Amino acid sequence: MNSSELHSEHVQWNKTLKSWRNEINSFQDKLGEVVSTNTDKDFLIELAELENNCIIHKEKINRLQDRLKTHDLSFIRQTEGHNDAITTMDVESHNEIKERIETELSLYDELKKDFNSFLNKYVNS
Repeated sequence: MNSSELHSEHVQWNKTLKSWRNEINSFQDKLGEVVSTNTDKDFLIELAELENNCIIHKEKINRLQDRLKTHDLSFIRQTEGHNDAITTMDVESHNEIKERIETELSLYDELKKDFNSFLNKYVNS
């Protein structure tokens, strides 16, 4: 694997992260719409938890994107120097980012399930 292949994977990851953030923004918009529909204590507690989880996930996505950008800059510098070889440290860093994205995907999927469950429980019923 060379730096241009790693860069391509970074571009794909970045698109995925952007998509997740856009969907979370949609979740937050929907939560904003339903906040005035119910004043039940349990509803408001679950709503607050979902809103907080959305904020947390967006922060994680931002950190992952920053990490990708930083890592990608090192690849660009290598390419400018006509050095397409990657170091062991580059691969380790790349794999660490990959693991973080896979973890975030799992947590993001859980957020989506919680969001849909919330809507089914309080809005679509």
